[in-house]
Amino acid sequence: MSNSDVAGRSTRSRDVVFGVLTNETRRHLLQIVRDRSPTGISKRALARELAAVLTDAEPATVTDAELERTLVECHHSHLPYLLDSGLVVETDSDTVAAGDHWAFDDPVVRTLLDNQMDSNVVETLASILTDPQRRTVLSVLANYQKPVSTDTLARDVTGREMRDTEAIDFQERLDYVLAALVHDHLPRLQQAGLVRTDDQRDQISYEGGSQLRDTLVTTTASCEPVVS
Repeated sequence: MSNSDVAGRSTRSRDVVFGVLTNETRRHLLQIVRDRSPTGISKRALARELAAVLTDAEPATVTDAELERTLVECHHSHLPYLLDSGLVVETDSDTVAAGDHWAFDDPVVRTLLDNQMDSNVVETLASILTDPQRRTVLSVLANYQKPVSTDTLARDVTGREMRDTEAIDFQERLDYVLAALVHDHLPRLQQAGLVRTDDQRDQISYEGGSQLRDTLVTTTASCEPVVS
């Protein structure tokens, strides 16, 4: 679990990781598998531990019905998703372990997995980070040494997204980004406590802390142009 290669952190990979973290069941599932790695854990034992977590009980007290229901959910929904993402791998037909994935070395992902925050806070933050443009907004803001205007932020985000993409009209893209900032991204980020806005002076500043800043630097270092 030591793959920290930034080049491997594609937009798709980042979307999937933060998407997993918005789902409480998959988050718990990933926690259990990670904590049992590199040895791994049988799928039945995994289902038992997951059922115990979800029902706030001891594994030994999980009923047969709860175990079978959780096994079915893991088999048909959660495990296929995690296996496809590379976060979890099968070591044999009945055992799974954590994959060699950058997410396990990421400080923010570790924080979100380690139950250091309220579940609702975790899901809110993960949901925010699932959106690639919102990650770019935070990454750009985190690099500023002082508050900036909405227009400056929009121009820098547009420039980041249009890097090496000359076919797109800059002004058209800028108008799109500016509208997204005002009506979507900034209200969400402010509500989550990740940015501070002063509407009277049109000033925006980053409030996400150094740990999230480090994650944003690495997860957007090879930012792919957004051309929607």
